[in-house]
Amino acid sequence: MDFETLRPYLLWYTGVGGVVTAAVLYGLATLVDVDVGLVATVLFLGSLVVVSMLLTVSDQGIESAAHGAEVGFGSSNPMDFQPDSLPVPNRLGVVCYFVGLTVVGGATVAFLLA
Repeated sequence: MDFETLRPYLLWYTGVGGVVTAAVLYGLATLVDVDVGLVATVLFLGSLVVVSMLLTVSDQGIESAAHGAEVGFGSSNPMDFQPDSLPVPNRLGVVCYFVGLTVVGGATVAFLLA
């Protein structure tokens, strides 16, 4: 995938979406008197786990289809389990969004520890 295709996702989902969501969460944490460092740590670690799970799902598509008949899935067609047919709209956008949350959370933790 070239940079021209990836640029809108990086700009809107990673940059704008991640920063705005983190700012709202930090604002809410301040309003309800929760430690911002705790929110940043949960945001960083939680988003890191979600990104790693979303990126590893694509490697398991064929294996899931192969075991589909054994475990009772309704379909054993490998195309039903490909990343493009996951029920998440625009999977690349979701990954970029959570990468943005991970970066903002990690930067906040690093800033608070400095």
